[in-house]
Amino acid sequence: MNKSAPRRRAMAELTPAWLEQAALAHLARFATSGPRLARLLEAKLTRAARRLGMESEPSWRQWIAALITRLEARGLLDDGLYAEAKARRLQRQGQPGAAIARALQAEGLTRAQAATALGRLAVESSDGAAGDLAAAIAYVRRRRLGPYRPEAERARHAEKDLAALARRGFARLVADLVLAADNPEALAGLLRQARAEDPSHREAKP
Repeated sequence: MNKSAPRRRAMAELTPAWLEQAALAHLARFATSGPRLARLLEAKLTRAARRLGMESEPSWRQWIAALITRLEARGLLDDGLYAEAKARRLQRQGQPGAAIARALQAEGLTRAQAATALGRLAVESSDGAAGDLAAAIAYVRRRRLGPYRPEAERARHAEKDLAALARRGFARLVADLVLAADNPEALAGLLRQARAEDPSHREAKP
């Protein structure tokens, strides 16, 4: 059997045009960052090469880098906008700032991009330093922890609720403050007070 036949077949099938179609199909379904898309495309090429009985080609990484550049130039990839959108979504889910930064960096984004996204989020929400408190309140509301539990069950679940907030990445001070609130109305009052005392919130007022 001609050993070069699988390679010729693969090179005929796996082309820059094929790679671009794969990227566009992914972007049509999912928002993603440039680094994450690059990893996905490399994995896709590797699987296709294995199926065709050949090794990966060094030139494929050059194809991917060039494609990512073209997609960014066409506005189909924007790591800054992606970072901001993901940060908003994670904050709505009750993630603290530190956890959001870690999630963004896991997507291949830089620390600077993560910091910029979190800074923009703070300006938009006018939460500033109160952002983690707002996220913690959103989290306990969604999970029905602490002040959202029936009063008779709160003491029994106190340590469990504290551990849940710690695993989420919230500072102990924030967790204690949220879990010590008597009821959801008290939580709302805490957040109003934190926002009123936050310099960035005062500066954002007209």
